[in-house]
Amino acid sequence: MNKNYQISSLEIENQQLRDTLDQYQKREKNHFTNYVLFIFFIFLFVGMWMML
Repeated sequence: MNKNYQISSLEIENQQLRDTLDQYQKREKNHFTNYVLFIFFIFLFVGMWMML
């Protein structure tokens, strides 16, 4: 039961992330900006992971 709850909450979170992404893509049509932000977040994540 606990596992099912975790899966459903992950699915809800995933859907919310998709909705946010859809809204962002509608607002920002510039693919280059999206690409730069994506790379920036990857570097940020890797940097935080290395510090741990």
